[in-house]
Amino acid sequence: MPLLLTMLAMMMAGQDAPPPAAAPAPTSTSRPRPKGMPQTWVTNDDYPLLAMLVQAEGWPSFRISVGADGAVTACNITTSSGWSLLDTRACELMRERAEFEPARDAAGRAIASSWPSRFRWMLDMEAQAPASWTRLNRFTFDPSNTLVGCAVQSAGPVPGYTNPCGWLQRVRTVDRTQLLGENHGGAVIEVRESHVVDGAEASAIPAGVEVLALIRLRYTIGKDGTVSGCTLVEARGLGQAGDPPRACPSRLRYFAPADGKSHRVTSMRAVLRLRLQPQQPVKQPFRAGPGETIT
Repeated sequence: MPLLLTMLAMMMAGQDAPPPAAAPAPTSTSRPRPKGMPQTWVTNDDYPLLAMLVQAEGWPSFRISVGADGAVTACNITTSSGWSLLDTRACELMRERAEFEPARDAAGRAIASSWPSRFRWMLDMEAQAPASWTRLNRFTFDPSNTLVGCAVQSAGPVPGYTNPCGWLQRVRTVDRTQLLGENHGGAVIEVRESHVVDGAEASAIPAGVEVLALIRLRYTIGKDGTVSGCTLVEARGLGQAGDPPRACPSRLRYFAPADGKSHRVTSMRAVLRLRLQPQQPVKQPFRAGPGETIT
């Protein structure tokens, strides 16, 4: 955390309709046409922060209502990703950014119509060692919601480490609001990750903290490093909708175990919020990661 992201926007007009004929009759009714490239309507920065931090993925399908003036009038999820947070964000982006030439009737008049499509919320992940590890990122915000402290504590061969302080300073205001809430006064945000191979369950959440998002998984690492049998054990904060959500990230992979055996993994990722007490700011008891400074 944070991870290199790949947003695969599969914006396919009419995906749920039969393919059009090579040369439609002049009297046929046309469909709305996107202005420009729909893939540009979604960027890596749009991945919902809480979903990204706990590695939640999904492929929502939706239908955009387009008015006779080409304006988007509505967006409705037709097949859920399994996570309400991802579904909601998908339609928010379509309402904000989608642009169309309107559909036209047989006489060439602009008419209201709709445009079905889908895309993937998906994370690009590096292969990791099949070994146990833990990591804790702690971010301290003052009452003005300014990031004033950052610390990292880890043990084991933690994958994909990058500079969390510099990254968090660049996240969108709406995502910071998700982390800090509407009630100002300062807060400590913890991102806890636990990856246990052939051992006890991943660590429990401490009492007295607010869980913003959490995903706990169990799965098997095969002899060749592939992942199978992934089960979603627990989820909080993301809102489950429709069919069961995708449990393991689609690009989760490992190096082949050196012992040539399969191994069982329990993993947990959680985003927690602790409120600062004005009379006693939270101290930073953790060592800084590479390139980090505790203030």
